[in-house]
Amino acid sequence: MDNTIISIFVGCDIRDKSTFSYYTSKYHLNDICRPCQEIPPPKCDPRRARRVVRGAERYSDIILTVPDIAFLLTKPFYYFWLPMELERYPFQIPKNRVPRIIHAPSDRVLKGTDLILKSMEKLRESGYQFQEVLLEKMSNREVLEYLSEGDIVIAECYSNITAKLPLEGMACGCAVLCGLNKEFMGLPEECPAITIEPDPDQICRTLKALLDHPERIYDLAKQGRDYVEKYHDSSKVVKQITRWIKDRPTEIGRAHV
Repeated sequence: MDNTIISIFVGCDIRDKSTFSYYTSKYHLNDICRPCQEIPPPKCDPRRARRVVRGAERYSDIILTVPDIAFLLTKPFYYFWLPMELERYPFQIPKNRVPRIIHAPSDRVLKGTDLILKSMEKLRESGYQFQEVLLEKMSNREVLEYLSEGDIVIAECYSNITAKLPLEGMACGCAVLCGLNKEFMGLPEECPAITIEPDPDQICRTLKALLDHPERIYDLAKQGRDYVEKYHDSSKVVKQITRWIKDRPTEIGRAHV
């Protein structure tokens, strides 16, 4: 296990817009790169992405990432389960009389905040009562306090996988909505996150279905905590990586914990 080099890719570090956009059309994925183009100057550098990939494949013993980031890779990779120190996440299911719906964007454009806020406006116009909680420019500790008091988290529209905020919402006891493609991303069926699209009408309908059946919110909250404990507990993730380093198979593929 000495001198093992591990490369971990979790975002745009190896994502090239043209390549990614081609595969989003081919595999019916959400095009994460599309909203990014609305924020000049362009953040993507395809030449840099390719250099990073070539370096990782040349020097790394193990590469960790997820399928919708891996289109430039030519060698197999391990599935990267984002590790979480679960003792940091206060879990409770508050069952608020007036449901609290939380959205906490790191970037409004990239997370589809305008679409999400429009969906909640439509929901309110339909006569539904709820507390809309928009969290911005605050510490992670403060966000977690809000999550532990929330019922539903709407994370982002354009993703294909459960990123950090959806996982934190599950860990704290919220039902979670986010852009998601479980089949392509190789996620287990037991993942309780509900798929939304970058469409205010679809998000509104999804929220209505939950608010009409609050017991479903509570079930999803319990399932969410069980899910992150099973797949994202940092001690389990590290132990699995250690086993991969030790075994070092010749064919890796999309291995799961």
